[in-house]
Amino acid sequence: MRMDKSWITKHRISQDYISGVKDFLDFAFGNIKTDMIKCPCQRCCLVKYKIRTEIEGDLICYGFLPTYTNWYLHGEELDFQEQRVRLEP
Repeated sequence: MRMDKSWITKHRISQDYISGVKDFLDFAFGNIKTDMIKCPCQRCCLVKYKIRTEIEGDLICYGFLPTYTNWYLHGEELDFQEQRVRLEP
């Protein structure tokens, strides 16, 4: 199943963005057995582990890391069919 990620580039106080953050957190924390995950905000850059409320605050304050388009660190499966490799003869 492909997750809607169009909210990532929207204004951080828009309802779409705030709803997207909630959906991301529901998805990410629904796929783990711990209370901490890597924070995908633009300040933490997937380095720091944080609890849900801290990540929610960071995503609202600093925005979602725009290059993190496949949430493989948060339970999304990798889709290799999306990646196209061009081989030169």
